[in-house]
Amino acid sequence: MKKAWLIAGLFSLLVGCSTLPILNVEKPVPSMVNEQPMSIETVEQVILSSADKLNWTAKVVQTGLIEASIKEGDAQGVVDINYNQDTFSIQYKDSENLGYTGEVIDNTYNMWVFHLMRMIQKELDSVSEVS
Repeated sequence: MKKAWLIAGLFSLLVGCSTLPILNVEKPVPSMVNEQPMSIETVEQVILSSADKLNWTAKVVQTGLIEASIKEGDAQGVVDINYNQDTFSIQYKDSENLGYTGEVIDNTYNMWVFHLMRMIQKELDSVSEVS
């Protein structure tokens, strides 16, 4: 319950401001039901699928690194998603028409990243529970 309030608070903060510091995230990859680590191939497929579900365009640059971009109107965001069997991270790479100053960016970018992070987490949790 405490986690739900924290997420709701973060969401409210993100919605209430037009520019905020760039949201970069690092999250754990859950273990499988049998406590074995998830394969890197599975993590990669979950990230690609999650990005696709949210209309991101994603491509594998190399094992352990996916570049993903999203465009709405004239605004575009580009991220690097680093991943392994233990963690995944979403890091700012580039943007257009989002007011990036080197420190802050339009809230639209942070919302895109937040939703992508949540979708990846949800899909990873789903895979870990059935395997």
